[in-house]
Amino acid sequence: MKGSETTILRFLEGANNRYVIPVYQRCYSWTDENCRQLFDDILKVINQQRPSHFCGSIVSKVDGNGSGIEYNIIDEQQRLTTLTAYNSKLSNKPFIEKRDGTNGYKHSGLRMNQRIAQNDNWGEKELIERNDYMVAQALNIWPLPDTDYQPISPEMPFCTLADYDIDLTSTKIAKYSFKGNEISTDKWSDMLEHIVELLHADNSAVLTELAYSDINKLPDNCVSHIPENLRQPQQIDEHIYIEKNTSTATKITLLRLLFDRYGIEHDSLIFYLKKKSDESQIQGSLF
Repeated sequence: MKGSETTILRFLEGANNRYVIPVYQRCYSWTDENCRQLFDDILKVINQQRPSHFCGSIVSKVDGNGSGIEYNIIDEQQRLTTLTAYNSKLSNKPFIEKRDGTNGYKHSGLRMNQRIAQNDNWGEKELIERNDYMVAQALNIWPLPDTDYQPISPEMPFCTLADYDIDLTSTKIAKYSFKGNEISTDKWSDMLEHIVELLHADNSAVLTELAYSDINKLPDNCVSHIPENLRQPQQIDEHIYIEKNTSTATKITLLRLLFDRYGIEHDSLIFYLKKKSDESQIQGSLF
Protein backbone atom coordinates (compact mmCIF):
# COMPACT_ATOMS: atom_id res chain seq x y z
CA MET A 1 0.00 0.00 0.00
CA LYS A 2 1.34 3.43 -0.97
CA GLY A 3 0.01 6.64 0.56
CA SER A 4 0.30 10.16 -0.83
CA GLU A 5 -1.19 13.58 -0.15
CA THR A 6 -3.55 15.03 -2.75
CA THR A 7 -6.78 16.98 -3.15
CA ILE A 8 -10.23 15.70 -4.04
CA LEU A 9 -10.08 17.64 -7.31
CA ARG A 10 -6.77 16.07 -8.34
CA PHE A 11 -7.99 12.63 -7.34
CA LEU A 12 -11.01 13.01 -9.63
CA GLU A 13 -9.08 14.45 -12.59
CA GLY A 14 -9.09 12.52 -15.85
CA ALA A 15 -11.96 12.22 -18.30
CA ASN A 16 -11.24 8.52 -18.95
CA ASN A 17 -10.92 7.53 -15.30
CA ARG A 18 -13.58 5.41 -13.58
CA TYR A 19 -14.43 5.27 -9.90
CA VAL A 20 -16.05 2.01 -8.85
CA ILE A 21 -17.71 1.06 -5.59
CA PRO A 22 -17.13 -2.73 -5.33
CA VAL A 23 -20.22 -4.91 -4.77
CA TYR A 24 -18.95 -6.06 -1.38
CA GLN A 25 -19.09 -2.52 -0.01
CA ARG A 26 -22.11 -1.40 2.01
CA CYS A 27 -24.75 0.70 0.30
CA TYR A 28 -24.81 4.45 0.63
CA SER A 29 -26.07 5.11 4.14
CA TRP A 30 -25.23 8.68 5.07
CA THR A 31 -28.06 10.58 6.68
CA ASP A 32 -28.93 14.26 6.30
CA GLU A 33 -26.94 14.92 9.46
CA ASN A 34 -23.80 13.32 7.99
CA CYS A 35 -24.12 15.38 4.81
CA ARG A 36 -24.87 18.56 6.73
CA GLN A 37 -21.73 18.11 8.85
CA LEU A 38 -19.59 17.65 5.73
CA PHE A 39 -20.95 20.75 4.02
CA ASP A 40 -20.68 22.77 7.24
CA ASP A 41 -16.99 21.85 7.30
CA ILE A 42 -16.63 23.00 3.70
CA LEU A 43 -18.35 26.32 4.45
CA LYS A 44 -16.03 26.89 7.41
CA VAL A 45 -13.04 26.41 5.11
CA ILE A 46 -14.47 29.00 2.70
CA ASN A 47 -15.61 31.54 5.31
CA GLN A 48 -12.40 31.29 7.34
CA GLN A 49 -10.27 31.26 4.19
CA ARG A 50 -8.39 28.17 5.23
CA PRO A 51 -5.89 26.87 2.67
CA SER A 52 -7.18 23.29 3.00
CA HIS A 53 -9.30 20.85 4.98
CA PHE A 54 -8.53 17.20 5.74
CA CYS A 55 -11.41 15.13 4.37
CA GLY A 56 -10.12 11.75 5.44
CA SER A 57 -8.07 9.04 3.78
CA ILE A 58 -9.42 7.56 0.55
CA VAL A 59 -8.32 3.96 0.11
CA SER A 60 -8.52 2.61 -3.45
CA LYS A 61 -7.17 -0.19 -5.59
CA VAL A 62 -5.89 1.15 -8.89
CA ASP A 63 -6.16 -0.79 -12.15
CA GLY A 64 -5.02 0.47 -15.56
CA ASN A 65 -7.03 -0.64 -18.57
CA GLY A 66 -5.19 1.08 -21.43
CA SER A 67 -7.67 3.90 -22.00
CA GLY A 68 -7.82 5.17 -18.44
CA ILE A 69 -7.49 4.29 -14.78
CA GLU A 70 -10.09 2.45 -12.72
CA TYR A 71 -10.20 3.21 -9.01
CA ASN A 72 -11.91 0.60 -6.84
CA ILE A 73 -12.91 2.56 -3.76
CA ILE A 74 -12.16 0.53 -0.63
CA ASP A 75 -12.70 3.18 2.05
CA GLU A 76 -14.28 6.67 2.24
CA GLN A 77 -16.86 5.82 -0.42
CA GLN A 78 -19.62 7.52 1.63
CA ARG A 79 -17.82 10.88 1.69
CA LEU A 80 -16.65 10.62 -1.93
CA THR A 81 -20.15 9.75 -3.14
CA THR A 82 -21.58 12.73 -1.26
CA LEU A 83 -18.99 15.16 -2.63
CA THR A 84 -19.53 14.07 -6.23
CA ALA A 85 -23.30 13.69 -5.88
CA TYR A 86 -22.95 10.38 -7.70
CA ASN A 87 -26.10 8.32 -7.97
CA SER A 88 -25.47 4.89 -9.48
CA LYS A 89 -29.19 4.23 -10.00
CA LEU A 90 -29.51 7.25 -12.28
CA SER A 91 -26.00 7.51 -13.72
CA ASN A 92 -26.53 6.42 -17.36
CA LYS A 93 -30.27 6.87 -17.67
CA PRO A 94 -31.95 9.45 -19.95
CA PHE A 95 -32.32 12.93 -18.54
CA ILE A 96 -36.11 12.68 -18.18
CA GLU A 97 -35.75 9.60 -15.96
CA LYS A 98 -33.10 11.37 -13.90
CA ARG A 99 -35.41 14.34 -13.54
CA ASP A 100 -38.71 12.58 -12.78
CA GLY A 101 -37.59 9.27 -11.24
CA THR A 102 -37.50 8.33 -7.59
CA ASN A 103 -34.94 10.53 -5.83
CA GLY A 104 -34.46 12.39 -9.13
CA TYR A 105 -33.83 16.09 -9.59
CA LYS A 106 -37.47 17.03 -8.99
CA HIS A 107 -37.37 15.36 -5.58
CA SER A 108 -33.97 16.73 -4.58
CA GLY A 109 -33.62 19.05 -1.61
CA LEU A 110 -30.70 20.83 -3.27
CA ARG A 111 -31.64 24.12 -4.91
CA MET A 112 -29.26 23.69 -7.84
CA ASN A 113 -30.79 20.28 -8.59
CA GLN A 114 -34.27 21.81 -8.50
CA ARG A 115 -33.10 24.34 -11.07
CA ILE A 116 -31.92 21.52 -13.32
CA ALA A 117 -35.35 19.87 -12.92
CA GLN A 118 -36.97 22.85 -14.68
CA ASN A 119 -35.41 21.76 -17.99
CA ASP A 120 -36.89 19.39 -20.56
CA ASN A 121 -33.50 18.64 -22.11
CA TRP A 122 -29.94 18.53 -20.84
CA GLY A 123 -27.31 19.23 -23.46
CA GLU A 124 -24.60 21.70 -24.36
CA LYS A 125 -26.92 24.72 -24.32
CA GLU A 126 -28.20 23.88 -20.84
CA LEU A 127 -24.71 23.16 -19.56
CA ILE A 128 -23.49 26.58 -20.74
CA GLU A 129 -26.50 28.32 -19.15
CA ARG A 130 -25.92 26.48 -15.87
CA ASN A 131 -22.23 27.38 -15.95
CA ASP A 132 -23.06 31.07 -16.46
CA TYR A 133 -25.60 30.92 -13.62
CA MET A 134 -23.14 29.25 -11.23
CA VAL A 135 -20.43 31.80 -12.08
CA ALA A 136 -22.88 34.67 -11.44
CA GLN A 137 -23.88 33.10 -8.11
CA ALA A 138 -20.27 32.65 -7.07
CA LEU A 139 -19.44 36.28 -7.91
CA ASN A 140 -22.48 37.39 -5.94
CA ILE A 141 -21.41 35.39 -2.88
CA TRP A 142 -17.70 36.17 -3.23
CA PRO A 143 -17.54 39.49 -5.11
CA LEU A 144 -14.27 40.60 -6.62
CA PRO A 145 -12.50 43.30 -4.62
CA ASP A 146 -12.28 46.85 -5.91
CA THR A 147 -8.65 47.61 -6.56
CA ASP A 148 -6.41 49.77 -8.70
CA TYR A 149 -3.85 46.99 -8.91
CA GLN A 150 -2.33 46.57 -12.33
CA PRO A 151 -0.77 43.19 -13.11
CA ILE A 152 2.88 43.19 -14.04
CA SER A 153 3.39 42.99 -17.76
CA PRO A 154 4.70 39.62 -18.93
CA GLU A 155 8.43 39.48 -19.21
CA MET A 156 10.01 40.01 -22.60
CA PRO A 157 10.23 36.69 -24.48
CA PHE A 158 13.75 35.42 -24.91
CA CYS A 159 15.77 32.52 -26.24
CA THR A 160 19.44 31.62 -26.49
CA LEU A 161 21.77 30.70 -29.28
CA ALA A 162 21.43 27.11 -27.98
CA ASP A 163 17.68 26.96 -28.72
CA TYR A 164 18.06 25.14 -32.02
CA ASP A 165 14.32 24.37 -32.37
CA ILE A 166 13.26 28.04 -32.35
CA ASP A 167 12.77 29.71 -35.71
CA LEU A 168 13.69 33.40 -35.44
CA THR A 169 12.55 34.21 -38.97
CA SER A 170 10.39 37.38 -39.01
CA THR A 171 11.10 38.09 -35.35
CA LYS A 172 12.46 41.41 -34.15
CA ILE A 173 15.24 41.67 -31.60
CA ALA A 174 14.95 44.14 -28.70
CA LYS A 175 18.24 43.48 -26.91
CA TYR A 176 20.80 40.76 -26.28
CA SER A 177 22.99 39.67 -23.40
CA PHE A 178 26.54 38.38 -23.66
CA LYS A 179 29.26 38.09 -21.01
CA GLY A 180 27.11 39.85 -18.43
CA ASN A 181 26.31 42.87 -20.62
CA GLU A 182 22.90 43.74 -22.05
CA ILE A 183 22.83 45.79 -25.24
CA SER A 184 19.67 47.23 -26.76
CA THR A 185 19.25 47.07 -30.51
CA ASP A 186 16.51 46.60 -33.06
CA LYS A 187 18.73 45.09 -35.76
CA TRP A 188 20.07 41.56 -35.94
CA SER A 189 22.95 42.83 -38.07
CA ASP A 190 24.13 45.23 -35.34
CA MET A 191 24.03 42.40 -32.82
CA LEU A 192 26.06 40.17 -35.15
CA GLU A 193 28.65 42.87 -35.79
CA HIS A 194 29.13 43.58 -32.09
CA ILE A 195 29.40 39.90 -31.08
CA VAL A 196 31.91 39.18 -33.85
CA GLU A 197 33.97 42.21 -32.80
CA LEU A 198 34.03 40.92 -29.20
CA LEU A 199 35.11 37.47 -30.32
CA HIS A 200 37.80 38.90 -32.57
CA ALA A 201 39.10 41.13 -29.76
CA ASP A 202 39.58 38.05 -27.57
CA ASN A 203 41.33 36.01 -30.28
CA SER A 204 42.07 37.53 -33.67
CA ALA A 205 43.58 34.33 -35.08
CA VAL A 206 40.28 32.52 -35.56
CA LEU A 207 38.53 35.10 -37.72
CA THR A 208 41.73 35.90 -39.63
CA GLU A 209 42.15 32.26 -40.56
CA LEU A 210 38.54 32.05 -41.73
CA ALA A 211 38.79 35.27 -43.74
CA TYR A 212 41.84 34.04 -45.68
CA SER A 213 40.63 30.49 -46.15
CA ASP A 214 39.29 29.49 -49.55
CA ILE A 215 37.01 26.92 -47.91
CA ASN A 216 35.95 28.11 -44.47
CA LYS A 217 32.73 26.07 -44.20
CA LEU A 218 30.77 29.17 -43.24
CA PRO A 219 27.32 29.87 -44.75
CA ASP A 220 27.18 32.06 -47.88
CA ASN A 221 30.90 32.97 -47.62
CA CYS A 222 30.04 35.25 -44.70
CA VAL A 223 33.68 36.07 -43.84
CA SER A 224 36.35 37.31 -46.25
CA HIS A 225 39.47 39.48 -46.45
CA ILE A 226 38.24 40.91 -49.78
CA PRO A 227 35.22 43.21 -49.44
CA GLU A 228 34.28 42.73 -53.10
CA ASN A 229 33.57 39.07 -52.35
CA LEU A 230 30.61 40.13 -50.19
CA ARG A 231 27.34 41.80 -51.15
CA GLN A 232 27.32 44.22 -48.21
CA PRO A 233 30.59 43.94 -46.32
CA GLN A 234 30.97 45.08 -42.73
CA GLN A 235 34.56 45.67 -41.66
CA ILE A 236 35.58 44.03 -38.38
CA ASP A 237 39.32 44.65 -38.59
CA GLU A 238 41.88 45.50 -41.22
CA HIS A 239 41.32 43.11 -44.14
CA ILE A 240 38.57 41.23 -42.27
CA TYR A 241 34.95 41.63 -43.33
CA ILE A 242 31.67 39.87 -42.62
CA GLU A 243 28.57 39.74 -44.82
CA LYS A 244 25.85 42.03 -43.44
CA ASN A 245 23.10 41.32 -45.98
CA THR A 246 21.96 37.86 -44.83
CA SER A 247 18.83 36.39 -43.31
CA THR A 248 18.37 36.09 -39.58
CA ALA A 249 18.72 32.31 -39.84
CA THR A 250 22.09 32.68 -41.60
CA LYS A 251 23.31 35.11 -38.93
CA ILE A 252 22.35 32.61 -36.21
CA THR A 253 24.10 29.77 -38.07
CA LEU A 254 27.24 31.88 -38.45
CA LEU A 255 27.27 32.71 -34.73
CA ARG A 256 26.92 29.06 -33.76
CA LEU A 257 29.83 28.07 -35.99
CA LEU A 258 31.97 30.90 -34.62
CA PHE A 259 31.08 30.03 -31.02
CA ASP A 260 32.19 26.47 -31.73
CA ARG A 261 35.49 27.73 -33.16
CA TYR A 262 36.03 29.95 -30.10
CA GLY A 263 34.95 27.23 -27.67
CA ILE A 264 32.09 29.29 -26.22
CA GLU A 265 28.85 27.75 -24.98
CA HIS A 266 25.89 28.66 -27.18
CA ASP A 267 23.59 29.42 -24.26
CA SER A 268 25.87 32.29 -23.16
CA LEU A 269 24.26 34.50 -25.82
CA ILE A 270 20.67 35.47 -24.99
CA PHE A 271 18.25 37.18 -27.37
CA TYR A 272 15.34 39.23 -26.02
CA LEU A 273 12.60 39.53 -28.60
CA LYS A 274 9.91 42.09 -29.23
CA LYS A 275 6.40 40.80 -28.66
CA LYS A 276 4.23 40.09 -31.66
CA SER A 277 1.67 42.65 -30.45
CA ASP A 278 4.32 45.39 -30.26
CA GLU A 279 3.61 48.09 -32.83
CA SER A 280 7.30 48.16 -33.65
CA GLN A 281 7.14 44.51 -34.67
CA ILE A 282 6.71 45.24 -38.37
CA GLN A 283 8.14 43.62 -41.40
CA GLY A 284 11.29 45.30 -42.64
CA SER A 285 14.61 44.39 -44.13
CA LEU A 286 16.39 41.19 -43.26
CA PHE A 287 18.75 43.09 -41.01
